[in-house]
Amino acid sequence: MSSSIASEAKSYTLPQPPIYFPPSSHLPSASPISPTSRTQSLLSPGTFSASESPAVDSPTLKPPVMTPRVVPSTTLGHAFELKTFNIQEDVNVHSEPKVMPRELVGSPMEKLFQKIKQNDRIFIQQLPRNLFGQAKQEFFIDKASSSADGGYTPLTLALTLGHLDLAVDLLLIGASTNVADAQKRQPLRIVPNDSMAKMIITFMVLETNEAKSRTSKSNHHGEYKKLLTQIDPASGYTLLTWAIRYRHPELVRKLINAGADFRVYNRSGRAAFEEACAFGCMETLSLLLDAWPEVVLDQYREHLIAGIESAIRTNRRMVVAELLSFFRTEFRYLYKSASTISRYDKEPKVPSNPVVEEEAFRLFLGAKPERKTSVAHLMKQTSDTFLLTTEESRLLQLNKMTALAQKRSLPEIVEIIHAHAIISDGDTRSDSSSV
Repeated sequence: MSSSIASEAKSYTLPQPPIYFPPSSHLPSASPISPTSRTQSLLSPGTFSASESPAVDSPTLKPPVMTPRVVPSTTLGHAFELKTFNIQEDVNVHSEPKVMPRELVGSPMEKLFQKIKQNDRIFIQQLPRNLFGQAKQEFFIDKASSSADGGYTPLTLALTLGHLDLAVDLLLIGASTNVADAQKRQPLRIVPNDSMAKMIITFMVLETNEAKSRTSKSNHHGEYKKLLTQIDPASGYTLLTWAIRYRHPELVRKLINAGADFRVYNRSGRAAFEEACAFGCMETLSLLLDAWPEVVLDQYREHLIAGIESAIRTNRRMVVAELLSFFRTEFRYLYKSASTISRYDKEPKVPSNPVVEEEAFRLFLGAKPERKTSVAHLMKQTSDTFLLTTEESRLLQLNKMTALAQKRSLPEIVEIIHAHAIISDGDTRSDSSSV
């Protein structure tokens, strides 16, 4: 009988134990056990693949327990039910995003006043530039705060705290100089007399009234002229030199349109052009050059020379390159247009090597060439179209400027000057002792 049982057993192949998925009540939905990894390896009771067995000290999963389950006799095999106990849910996975109540986060206006207290100019400068765009985001630039918060408008709060740069930012995005806050404080009455803040607010009031009247500035010519030439007793700046020094290009544009004089010096002895070359941003310098191209002519060239010298002393390489390029272009244009030379002679010469010319031109503007090559090598291959002549170099006193850069150990500025101009070594040595 035993032999018949053995022969009968040989004719049967034990089937693969069925894969059993544990009830959902025993496993968290966020971390199911993959049926293709952990359950398929259960070929014998209580065994796990070494690579798939869970860690015993896992904080969320204890080792599974195998319990036999009765199956129909036709399967001729056994199945095992996988049970897990004490499984903790992952709070980070199952927690819903919390929406903070609006009163806890703060309204846009509360955020605006908080940013003003923090003197956050970046936030103010990123606000929409028009009142419609601000209202769409619920920023009302002239609305006063509650009485509990002092009843300030954004502008009166900035002026009260002494944040003058931020107050200028508010004015440039549309804050009114004529709106009083909840405590009847007006901007002009908050700022002290004989101060830069007073000068700026007064200028904005004049400009606003002028724009509303739609008349020429001749109606307020006397007030404008007096204000634009006034020097602040505390800082020693004029309106224009202050706007340049503290990098408010939009205010500079308004002052230029109002007729600010570039030749008026501040108490430090610097006019607007020299101040821009020493401390201003490139956008401000471009505004001045566009508004005052005659700086290259004989009667105003002292301002250009002073600007180049100031840029060298403050190690502003891009400014030096911009001024030399500007002088080359404007000086030749103005002098040729005023002469009787035929228009055919005014056309620029065709560069001998366009690729080298373009690379040299980038170097003139202070950028590094794409290929590693020396300035001297570029100069040898560059035509005279992009180089200042010896006479033009003499007009700009570039021999003196080169000596100044060498004395201050600024080799990059020396390279920029030599990339722009033809300067003999004898001229450089002759003026080096006077720097």
